[in-house]
Amino acid sequence: MKKISVIIPVYNAERYIEQCLWSVTGQTYGSLEIIAVDDGSADDSAAVCGRLAETDGRIRVLRQKNSGVSAARNLGLNAATGEYVFFLDSDDAIHPRLLEEMLWQAEENHAQLVFCGYRKLDSDRLGAVLEAASGSAGEAQREAVSGSAGKAQREAVSGSAGEAQREAASGSAGKARREAVSGSEEKTQRGTAYGTVEEPALPETGRGRKSDCPEVSERAGRARCLAADEAGTEEWFHVKYTDTFSGIGGKLILREAVGELRFDRGLINGEDTFFLYQLVRNRVRSVYCLEEWYYYRMHGESVTSSAGTARRMGYFESAVRIRDGEYGRGNAEHAMRWEILAVDQIRRSYETQRRRKTGRAEGTGSAERTGGAEGTGSVERTGRAEGAGSAGRTGGAEGAGSAGRTGRGKAGGTGNVGNAGARGKADRDGEGGGAEKARRELRKIAAEEKRHPLFRRICLSDRLLFACCFGCYPAYVILNRIILGLAKRRSR
Repeated sequence: MKKISVIIPVYNAERYIEQCLWSVTGQTYGSLEIIAVDDGSADDSAAVCGRLAETDGRIRVLRQKNSGVSAARNLGLNAATGEYVFFLDSDDAIHPRLLEEMLWQAEENHAQLVFCGYRKLDSDRLGAVLEAASGSAGEAQREAVSGSAGKAQREAVSGSAGEAQREAASGSAGKARREAVSGSEEKTQRGTAYGTVEEPALPETGRGRKSDCPEVSERAGRARCLAADEAGTEEWFHVKYTDTFSGIGGKLILREAVGELRFDRGLINGEDTFFLYQLVRNRVRSVYCLEEWYYYRMHGESVTSSAGTARRMGYFESAVRIRDGEYGRGNAEHAMRWEILAVDQIRRSYETQRRRKTGRAEGTGSAERTGGAEGTGSVERTGRAEGAGSAGRTGGAEGAGSAGRTGRGKAGGTGNVGNAGARGKADRDGEGGGAEKARRELRKIAAEEKRHPLFRRICLSDRLLFACCFGCYPAYVILNRIILGLAKRRSR
């Protein structure tokens, strides 16, 4: 029975970590190693984890001085002994069937990476959804899986008798569902009935054949899923499912595929996006479970709890790294999406700094834990601040219309405005020499960005906004309002 190592970085999550761990210990798949890494929490997070570890031997608690989420995940990876690793944030939770389903899909599709849809819920709704998912139906299923009847059923499912059982279980209703998805024709792959999804075929692979078209599994009792080969996985990451794909939470990865790859501790934000980018470049097959079984908690300390925080400077450095990596490989189309995100983050970060200069509260920023004006910093668990305003779980090509969720902003007071080798500090209240220095650094970054070959390929309106933002800010404010107004009219 293959073991899954669940890695949970923990920082000041006393209010949420117990529910998070319960959602893991209550999984229908039992062969787990649960690694909670306390990143120097100032509250009782470590004590809560330790108390639960006494009641469930699968829980291991590791401790380190406050070093950031990347260091915590790396420590968990170094300690993991399972064939697969799964990443979960300490204030989130998962459906009781998620790990069983992901492992089944990984093995069935020979995939090294499996991810799922997610739901954003406040604490009350998350608790209710989790309780419903773990209710009577889930309890009955766990008993069936863990008991002798469940064992017999699993053995039957893996053999020819199981195939007959599935066909009998799916019956005419299952056939009708498959015909509704794929029309009159059905496709068979590895002895399993599939229906093709009405989506465009993925591009040619380097081996001269079409990459696997996404397919929906209709096995009785199994979640709907899409599968992609190596080339298709890259397309998903850069284009199709950027927002869902680019955050590390809710990802099941074959540990052998991870190898020596680790999270970059030098990145302020977007470290999980860059980690996944490096993994995808190593050529992996993937499966996307369409069920929204990763429950992302929305709360006051979450950066994405306020609108607009996803498009800030915090992900500039990781976006630039990915852009340059794809541009160097000759993948201009993929590189262009990250160029749009990078330019968008520079502009919006400068806009935030200008608003702070005039003393106005930033409407799209996150309120600081200390009660400061919005826009002066984003709250997160690691205790560090992001001086450019805020950054949410993005990592996707925001300028291209993706809404992201990768990572979280850093909490605290002042912080860093990031570019590789060019970072300025901003004062907490947005006044004084620190804020002016941040604006100078951003103008320097903007001038460098305009010289990049891909900048000339951005649409005219975005280039015009960018030029006005740094050349004539009052004109930028007016032009931005006009463009936003036109975009709203087109969307009606």
